[in-house]
Amino acid sequence: FTANDQEVLMILANQVGIALHNADLYERATVDSLTRVYLRRHFFQRLQELIRKKPTSKDPLILIMLDIDHFKQINDTYGHPAGDQVLRELGQLLIQNLRDEDIPARYGGEEFAILLRGTTYTVGQQVAERIRSSAERFLFNAKKTPIQLTVSIGIGQRSPEENAEELLSKVDQALYRAKRGGRNRIEQAISSPPTSDSPEA
Repeated sequence: FTANDQEVLMILANQVGIALHNADLYERATVDSLTRVYLRRHFFQRLQELIRKKPTSKDPLILIMLDIDHFKQINDTYGHPAGDQVLRELGQLLIQNLRDEDIPARYGGEEFAILLRGTTYTVGQQVAERIRSSAERFLFNAKKTPIQLTVSIGIGQRSPEENAEELLSKVDQALYRAKRGGRNRIEQAISSPPTSDSPEA
């Protein structure tokens, strides 16, 4: 290599290094390190962006929220490392059951939220059922102490007048109705959900 070649290679290497560093920073700011799905803050930003685009009836915005049933008992029985493994594997299970354009996120400790775009509400219900049944069949923490669990799910489609908070609230209420209704089930959101205390997870 000539001195000029070396100089060009050094410039390219520096640019690649900067790009990789920026990609690493972006991932740390948007992706949950345990579950590998998006962080709540990034999820909410994407939700607001999609609402500003005003989805039409041909391109609805569907929200799924799910919560692990009796997660506290899992931690108490098997320990927090096993609980972390459950969360890690559930994150991967969600990714496997979703398209690349869908937006899954860890919304709370053991609560997840998923945005579906460019699909029908019927398909959204099918996705929710596929996630519920996959979680029910899956053996979590199988390499150590196998754990079986279930998830409760709320699902809803954004109405034209709803903002992000209203959509999240009505689907969250559907999730809690699923918990109150016996868990391991799916409840559809309603326009004016009743307010009540949430049950113990």
